[in-house]
Formats: sequence, structure tokens, C-alpha cells
Amino acid sequence: MNFDKIISMRKANSLKCSCMMFAFFSMSMVLHAQDADSAALAAADTTNFSRNADGNWQLYNSYVAPQGTDSVIVQLILQHDNSINWSEEQNVGRIKDIGLFPSAERQIPFFLGEINYQIRIDTAGECYLKIVSGDPPVDDPVVLPFTVIYNK
Repeated sequence: MNFDKIISMRKANSLKCSCMMFAFFSMSMVLHAQDADSAALAAADTTNFSRNADGNWQLYNSYVAPQGTDSVIVQLILQHDNSINWSEEQNVGRIKDIGLFPSAERQIPFFLGEINYQIRIDTAGECYLKIVSGDPPVDDPVVLPFTVIYNK
């Protein structure tokens, strides 16, 4: 074998090794991110809110509590695959504490970027989400962090 052929073979083997290491580290980073997501989802506070598991909603965290004497604050971080019709109401979950249910149905608008969403909370604590205006999110999955306050 001549020297040029040996160098060429070593470069090829080195490139294969580099590609394999990159693939390994990329895969481990993806798995680590998935593990972190799984851990975050498993650690979500579900004391006063339960996600709609049948609708494939994931809950990163929730905070539902009295705000003053006559209001309730709802803070949610939800995730869903971007496979839903955003113009139709989507049941995202339910407020658990009867004392925090609104006395009448509440429709509360909120913005995330340039997208105008609406959450509707019925008198049984069921929460429904839809887009009122703006282009639907393009991320998949979609993560929605929001805070709304309503009168009981």
C-alpha cells in the first residue's frame, strides 16, 4: 500500500468515527431532553387542576388559587401535539376544587405573541381553549404558558 492510500483510509475511518460519535451524542441529547420532559411532566402540580389525558394534553405545571376574596387565578403550562383544530374548543382539563369554580361560565381572552386565545371555564370547572384570531402555532409539540384571572 502506498502512503496516500493509507492516509485516505485513515481520513475515511476518522470521518466515520466522528459521524458515529456525533450521532451518539445527538441521540443522547435527544434522550436526555425527553427524560427531562418526562420528569417535568411527572412532577407537575395537579393539586387543583387535572389535565385532559384523553385529549392527549400534557401538563408541565399548574397553579389554581383564590386571588383576593372574589377572584381565582389560573396559571397553566400545557403541551399538545400540533394536530388539533385550533379554531374549535379543546378541552384541556378541569379545575378540581369546587370552591374555585365560577358561579357562571367565564370566557377569558389572552394573548401569546400575536395569537389571541380564549379559555372558557364552565360552572363545573371544565376548561376549554381555542384560538380566536391569529395564525395557529407552528411548533410541534406546542407548549402554552398562560395566566388568567376570573371572578367567582
